[in-house]
Amino acid sequence: MKVIISESIIFLAETFLRLIIFHKRSSLSGKLCDISLKSLNCLPVSLFFHEKVQPMKCLPFILLGWFVSIHCIPVQAQKTALLLIDIQDIYFPGGQMSLENPEAAGMNAGLILNRFRDSEQFVIHVRHDMDSGGEIHDYVKPLDGEKVITKNHVNAFIGTELLLILEENGIEQLVICGMQTHLSVEATVRAAHDFGYRCILVGDACATRVLQYKEHIISARNVQFSTLSSLQGHYATLVNTDELLKHLGDYVPQ
Repeated sequence: MKVIISESIIFLAETFLRLIIFHKRSSLSGKLCDISLKSLNCLPVSLFFHEKVQPMKCLPFILLGWFVSIHCIPVQAQKTALLLIDIQDIYFPGGQMSLENPEAAGMNAGLILNRFRDSEQFVIHVRHDMDSGGEIHDYVKPLDGEKVITKNHVNAFIGTELLLILEENGIEQLVICGMQTHLSVEATVRAAHDFGYRCILVGDACATRVLQYKEHIISARNVQFSTLSSLQGHYATLVNTDELLKHLGDYVPQ
């Protein structure tokens, strides 16, 4: 009996550790109570074949450990920042480089920004340095106290304090909107992923434009969809504005 209890305690500690690791890798929730029964797949099958362990006698300890772990162990949620990239006047009607449907993308970004402000989540504005049309658009105009980063490269991390700001504020996850989808948005999403950040890209809060390659004209719609497709799953979780706002607590736990 002493052997069984000893083995069970060891197993219980291992179970706690495995559940916590499982949660940190796969859950957006702030508590382990959101882990489903699938978590039990993490348990070592070898336990039930150990010559010194009688599974049925260990079962109460196993069930107790699982129950306590999913109901009583709080885990800090990933801290999230909203990253708004280059939503500037130049890309709107009247600007020198008007995109396709920038108003819809800008308004969606504004809706998301308002929700982040309401919940006092961290917000970072990024703008490209330019003389004409470089002001951040009124849809997402920064408030006093919100971080504003000015960049000179396509990738918002190059030559800026963005990475330092994320590290200093303990940010682990980014919700990203912006312009242009195929340039600064894509470059920054890829870089953020490579730096270890989880990225949620809001497709309909981004906009792009028609491109030309030699004699080939590529519609803005195709540029948008091909860029989002290349990022989906590999570098970011793709959502739309309605989905994000409707289930914001799932994507951005408080």
